[in-house]
Amino acid sequence: MDNPIEALHSHAPLPDHIIGQTELQYWDTSTQAALVRVGFLAETHNATYATCFECHSDHSEPVIERSDGSFALWCPDAGTVDIPSTALRQWTLNQRTCAHWLGEQLGMTTAPDECVPGRVFHWSRCILGGARYSITLVRGLEWPDGATLLPELNLTPRCIVLSLGTRPALPDKTPIVYAGTIWNYLDYDEEEEKLLFEIDYFIEDIGSNNSAQKKPAKKAPRKKAQLIDESAQIKNELIKHICSVQHALRDKHDFIPAPSQSSIAKLCGLNRDRITRCKQHDPRITQLFEIAADPDQVRSFNPKLYQ
Repeated sequence: MDNPIEALHSHAPLPDHIIGQTELQYWDTSTQAALVRVGFLAETHNATYATCFECHSDHSEPVIERSDGSFALWCPDAGTVDIPSTALRQWTLNQRTCAHWLGEQLGMTTAPDECVPGRVFHWSRCILGGARYSITLVRGLEWPDGATLLPELNLTPRCIVLSLGTRPALPDKTPIVYAGTIWNYLDYDEEEEKLLFEIDYFIEDIGSNNSAQKKPAKKAPRKKAQLIDESAQIKNELIKHICSVQHALRDKHDFIPAPSQSSIAKLCGLNRDRITRCKQHDPRITQLFEIAADPDQVRSFNPKLYQ
């Protein structure tokens, strides 16, 4: 299954981002449901074209709406092909809901100022890690008209800029604390079945950026070494689990489900948010979680490829 957060990250920079049911069917359903619940994903108009699956030619044709409300398309080979209405559903990113949800996650007690409708949202006061900042959330800074948004970003020496698209490319020497993308800090908690903003990770990055500006390259080596060590711990626990299940399957025992991120974090003596950070550092960790969830991949697993 595809990760919906990563998929949305790829869609968000596009001015006209529409996600069809054909793509949505490959998304992890629980994460998708969480994105709908918080309002990140909003249903929009139905598709006007649909793919024909009857003739296996993988071609798209205009959707025909019948008088009884059902749908079809015309295939040159198969003739009239019925289309279920669910196959025409489409979704889009709701940036206003994203902004309000982010404010809640950061402990804001007031709604953001919408400086540019649907594009720029601003909070003048936010306390993070005991320090006071202002925060601007922007969408479309990378679009052709992105430069027109710069005067609306409220850029000050205590400002943090977060993007709903790619990492903000701001002019050199822009007086801000930190610029990043919201997608780096989103995660899905499988146990609580809810979307999370990894605020500790966010505060850590803000602090690291400040340190790099004031004292270049002093703390970075230790942090990198810590990340490498933690990633190795996580991989080792996952490999041990997979190998144990592999032996059990060979002995005709039942398949043991993959461990949760929280349980692996406890085994490694880490906070859960460190799993997210390490997965971004080393993609093999994500691969190992996926292998652990698939009996066929567990049976063919070769630990030497991940050590």
